[in-house]
Amino acid sequence: MNKKSLNIKQKIILILFFFLCPLCVKSQYLAENEWHQGRVLLSSGDTVTGTLKFALKEEIVQVQVGNALQTYTARKALNFSFQDLNQNRERQYYALPFEKTPNYESPTFFEVILQGKFVTILGREVLVQNTQYAGNPGMNPYGGGMGMGGMGGMRGMPYTTYSVRTDFYFLYADGRIKTFDGSKKRLFFLLKDKEKEIKLYLKQHNVKLSNPQEVTKVIMYYNQIKLK
Repeated sequence: MNKKSLNIKQKIILILFFFLCPLCVKSQYLAENEWHQGRVLLSSGDTVTGTLKFALKEEIVQVQVGNALQTYTARKALNFSFQDLNQNRERQYYALPFEKTPNYESPTFFEVILQGKFVTILGREVLVQNTQYAGNPGMNPYGGGMGMGGMGGMRGMPYTTYSVRTDFYFLYADGRIKTFDGSKKRLFFLLKDKEKEIKLYLKQHNVKLSNPQEVTKVIMYYNQIKLK
């Protein structure tokens, strides 16, 4: 196989990768992009049942009841829940006062990830956009070095992928809500009354705070030792 034919095949692979990429993007699942069967508890005490969809950025939840589409803000909807068929579980969201801007609290929808006596983990899903470059590991997207077919410094074809990330928040028994950025420093600050025990737990269990499941285990442990 000569160099010319190799370059043509590599270019074809790049083109196919570029056009097939959107199919991969669609596989990413964000709950608020779908309609779900669920119910909404209003501040008036009434419950609305139907097919619902929500938008966390706008802090609204919409419910389709018959031919009518009803929209409620986080000030009107205390809670909404739905059966997530993609994840085969029921999910609960609550409107809680949260300081998005300094010295000003507004009702904000949070999903309950783990309920605890002293600290409850809340979550908000976000869609993260990432730009990457098609090519083999030898391709240097920043220039320099040899790329595919010996094309030094040439970028691969750019494509966009999406991933779903859950941002965590800690809800304390007194109603305070604090953001958790996934760092050990922040974790020790948020759980400072048991900092020594938490540090030992992380070391003994080799905890990776980038793993959401391990974060929930840490908070479960924290709630347990607080009871003692």
